[in-house]
Amino acid sequence: MSETRRDQPAEGICRLGTEWVNWYLVADGDAVTIVDCGFAAYFDQLEPGLASLGRKLSEVEAVVLTHYHNDHVGSAERIRTELGVPVLAPETEVAGVKGDESVPLPKGVPTNLWRPRMLRYTFHAARSGGMKKNGVGEVSGYESGQTLDVPGRPEVIPTPGHTKGHCALLLRDRGVLLAGDALVTMNFVSDELGPQLWPFNEDGDQARSSLDKLEGIEAGCAASRPRRASPRPARRGAGPGAELPRSVNILSGGPDSSAG
Repeated sequence: MSETRRDQPAEGICRLGTEWVNWYLVADGDAVTIVDCGFAAYFDQLEPGLASLGRKLSEVEAVVLTHYHNDHVGSAERIRTELGVPVLAPETEVAGVKGDESVPLPKGVPTNLWRPRMLRYTFHAARSGGMKKNGVGEVSGYESGQTLDVPGRPEVIPTPGHTKGHCALLLRDRGVLLAGDALVTMNFVSDELGPQLWPFNEDGDQARSSLDKLEGIEAGCAASRPRRASPRPARRGAGPGAELPRSVNILSGGPDSSAG
């Protein structure tokens, strides 16, 4: 598996993952919420990540998923059963998270699998349990606009397009937006850097319109996909530099030579 990463992009938040995918621990007092779970093999990152925040496995109280893709659901079922905590997901994607319905492949993936970066990602996914169905036995749905009653009290920002029910999570009091795959900072196809749409979406037009929901949010922004360098100034559009609130800073995961 690729080298693991661990850093703290904001106070009380630990970012875990590899150069390919991130997941997050949000500490709130003596309790923790896990946001997304990476691939199944990322489970071993959990305890060291908690320790970096001065927390223990027994202090995890919930898992919140931004959407139903396998590189975000990952170890959620193992965490649920071993730690006895609830798993929450967007209401319209609960069946996909549970494995009760098939999850569509985002448009553009099959035609771009030949690209070197995509081949490396696919190899990593296979080694990390990403080719297996990792259904979660029990899942509670959440809806747009809710403030979730879990540590950190994230506000649900609907950002459909990458998937039908994709949601970002706003930690308003910390100025942090956990963007899931609604926004990325490095393009697997073009290698371009800077805030932009993930190139693979179920509905590209809807994904572009979802960026409007992020305008006006005064938050730092933690995306689940990679960057190698600080984002360049934003400009409107679906490609690199898609317009964001002026106060938003992108904090995301590799490939990133500056990652800790």
